[in-house]
Amino acid sequence: MVTVSIRAHAKINLDLRVLGMRTDGFHELRTVFQALALHDTIRCIPREGPFAIECATAGVPPRSHRT
Repeated sequence: MVTVSIRAHAKINLDLRVLGMRTDGFHELRTVFQALALHDTIRCIPREGPFAIECATAGVPPRSHRT
């Protein structure tokens, strides 16, 4: 099994407009943004059992979500 690490770069929305609703129930968006060098590193590690999200940063608990 292979561990994969990727960078999730930050961005700043300079302009964000919510337009009409699409046929799938989501809204059409128009945005102008600037990408930044700031990023989080996301590591995907294969494991047995159910999917889990963990965060090692103090004060940043992952939100639990079940569907």
